[in-house]
Amino acid sequence: MLIAVAVLAAAVVGAVAWWLRRNGASGGDPVGGEGPGTPGAGPGRGWELPLTSEAQAAFMEGLRAYHEGAGRCG
Repeated sequence: MLIAVAVLAAAVVGAVAWWLRRNGASGGDPVGGEGPGTPGAGPGRGWELPLTSEAQAAFMEGLRAYHEGAGRCG
């Protein structure tokens, strides 16, 4: 019985922590994107963080070229 209560309590604590992090209450990124009043203020996801402005421009140019080529490589 004690094990079941402990598992339930751990699940509740985990769910509350996940919910707070998801909504940005713990200082993390809210899921909805940038904070209020800062549209497009900067990278918001992990894959964007290491890209310099030149690398980001090259990446976007590659995506545009791929889209114009109807998805063909080569």
